Amino acid sequence: MTTASAPAPPIIHIGLAKTATTVLQRHVFRTLAAEAGLSYLGSRALAEFIDAREAGRPVPAHQPRPGGELISSESLAGWNPNRWLANLAANRDHFGPEATVLLVIRQPKTWLRSLYQQLCQHEGEWIHPHEFFLAACPHDPGNLRPRFDVSTYDLGALIAAHAAGFDRLIVQKYETLSDGRFLTALGVSAAGQAHFMQELTQRRTNRGYSRRAARLGFALAALRERLFGRKRLLPPSVPFRRSRFDRLYRKVAQQGIDRFLPYQPYQIDWAALSTVDIGRLERDYAALPAFAEYRHGRRVDQDGQDGPETAGQG
Repeated sequence: MTTASAPAPPIIHIGLAKTATTVLQRHVFRTLAAEAGLSYLGSRALAEFIDAREAGRPVPAHQPRPGGELISSESLAGWNPNRWLANLAANRDHFGPEATVLLVIRQPKTWLRSLYQQLCQHEGEWIHPHEFFLAACPHDPGNLRPRFDVSTYDLGALIAAHAAGFDRLIVQKYETLSDGRFLTALGVSAAGQAHFMQELTQRRTNRGYSRRAARLGFALAALRERLFGRKRLLPPSVPFRRSRFDRLYRKVAQQGIDRFLPYQPYQIDWAALSTVDIGRLERDYAALPAFAEYRHGRRVDQDGQDGPETAGQG
């Protein structure tokens, strides 16, 4: 009598958010899964697990596919660093430590700005950066009004924790995605890599509001608050819901203001934020490698030999 072989360990792309996730999901992972004979599970298939994890409920059991699987959702890591380690532990319990984890990171100045615009200007309440970036934020925001816990934002620690928690970790900087090293490590064919490079350079998705659109949005939000007292009607314990006005303004801004007038990116005045030492964050990021692969906690060269670095050491 023969016994069935154990399912291959999954490949898990955990984000981070705002690092070309949409392009990867649409134009890389489906090709990779097809070439490698893997089942591809996108964000929708993971909704039950992620919702249960965020709500603190028992998560459904993971049933590995016999031929292996590729899983992608930026919610696996989560956007707020005060949830990164808890999410890591839940992911490890759910998918197993044998999984290969792909993590894409991005320069702090542009990543933080893009994340702020997505959560506050595009999808949430119009609050200013000094209300969003907080030091030692005491609460877990979940689906409530978004707040970013600056005190727990440490990409080096995030990398080290995943390298220690999973058998294999691949880390690629967003700014160097076009060098394709993470694709080579994942086994993507030359044709698949060429297709990704084309999509990466030609497609523009999720562009943030321009400086003009953001300025007008803040003005309209202030007027609305003055007329209707919106903030007083929504205490912090009440989840924020986008209104029809918010949805209409996003359409007008992105299809009107940001389309027909010269586009000038919205910029955060980092010097005015006492909670964010952007210079230190940029220096820490510059010290991280553009690409790194870790096996069982140790960084390895591209030829698979042990390298001199362990996770978190440059």
